[in-house]
Amino acid sequence: MNTRIEIACGNGITLETLKAADAETIAQLANNRALWLNLRDRMPHPYTLADAVWFIETALKGDLGIVFGIYVDQKFAGVAGVVPQTDIHRLSGEIGYWLGEPYWGRGIATTVVRYLIQYTFVHTDLIRLFAGIFAYNKPSMRVLEKNGFVLDLIQRAAVYKNGKIVDEYRYSLIHEEKLAALSA
Repeated sequence: MNTRIEIACGNGITLETLKAADAETIAQLANNRALWLNLRDRMPHPYTLADAVWFIETALKGDLGIVFGIYVDQKFAGVAGVVPQTDIHRLSGEIGYWLGEPYWGRGIATTVVRYLIQYTFVHTDLIRLFAGIFAYNKPSMRVLEKNGFVLDLIQRAAVYKNGKIVDEYRYSLIHEEKLAALSA
């Protein structure tokens, strides 16, 4: 993202273009095993300051899709984004998000996902968002369900995380009006 974006989500929550100055806070919040257990392995653990700097620089270049920092009362709290897909899946995007543990259980992720969905459908050609959630991550499933995502399928034994094989729950959300316009 070349220009700074700030989306007010209410209750002191904003989605904003990442800031280089937040690298240390990102590293502190992301260096958390409980968080890592719910994310893909491309999120390193332990998570270092160098990882945070790389992530911010790569996101600001636009190489990671749509990426926003989540801020609560102007303090960095996590990351939310959408990775547009390619080829025959080019109208779909994978949504992802994480919050630092001090921000869990406060409804922040539900609010952030609602605004990220709105932003994505207005500012891109995407008609479908999807997410894969590990079977044990019930809070993330609830975040998606509260935002209108539907469980498409459960992929049995689809994920190998932390030395264990687990099922992955695949959710999707379709922008029905865009779909109707393209199908007409």
